Amino acid sequence: MFYNELILPNYKKEKECAMYSFREIRLEDQEWVERCREVGNNPFSALAFPSLFTWKVEYGLTIAGDEDFFVIRSIANEGYFAPCGDQEKCKEFLEETFRREGKIRVLYVTEEMAERSKLLGFRVKKMPELSEYICSTEALALKKGHISHTFRRKCAKFKEEFPYKPEVIREKDIPELLDIIAAWEKDVPVTGALDLSAARLSLENFMALGLSGIVVHTRDGVAAFSFGFRSAPDTYTMSTVKYDKRLSPSVTFVCTHEEAKLVACPYRYCNLEEDLGLPGLRASKLQCSPVKMQEVYTIEK
Repeated sequence: MFYNELILPNYKKEKECAMYSFREIRLEDQEWVERCREVGNNPFSALAFPSLFTWKVEYGLTIAGDEDFFVIRSIANEGYFAPCGDQEKCKEFLEETFRREGKIRVLYVTEEMAERSKLLGFRVKKMPELSEYICSTEALALKKGHISHTFRRKCAKFKEEFPYKPEVIREKDIPELLDIIAAWEKDVPVTGALDLSAARLSLENFMALGLSGIVVHTRDGVAAFSFGFRSAPDTYTMSTVKYDKRLSPSVTFVCTHEEAKLVACPYRYCNLEEDLGLPGLRASKLQCSPVKMQEVYTIEK
């Protein structure tokens, strides 16, 4: 996703779609969204409900559709996310929107959908910065499979310097975790504040969104935490890692490792999401030894 602070304040200026009225994404939409989102056709974590709900403000996400179809509009992305649900309605939406607006941009498109769209006259563009890193859960848990030496070393070194105890996040832990977010919110740049805002909304709705995760307490009581959600029958998305500023940043690898241990059964894969084209973030994700990339395309006409 791409942040554009000139666009975000102007949500109310957007045009109404001729076919559907777009509105705010609500918690009660969760069952509808996950029912319509066929993972095979729409595998990206960005289309899973916890992601849509927690990033709705920052990216101006609104939703429209009916009982067996939905589509997301993103003001920050100046387009739509790939429609989900009844395939005829998805096709009808794209055709009618193009006819009415004269152009259309659709994000989070699979390679298969992109190839089909070429036949309909769409321009296709691969978006490597949005493609998602898929890792072996057992490798991240240090049980079996390949993981980089750097990942192993950072986990071991942190445990040596900061002996810790991991625990599953419970509702009683939420206030402490929100305090960690609040400490970072005091002095981060605008772009970093986006991530913190989404993390705060996730924590405030942790149970309702069906999130799970771990909190790590060092011997001195300093904490770090990570959480995520089920994004496919065999895949768990690790969406957030945050930590007390007194800890080394390498605690992010420890949190990833401990959360993988938590979800190794039943999830074969962990989705570490996109790198947004940031070299440092890309390097960090590569140290987790991804086994494949979930490639993202956009189509335009």
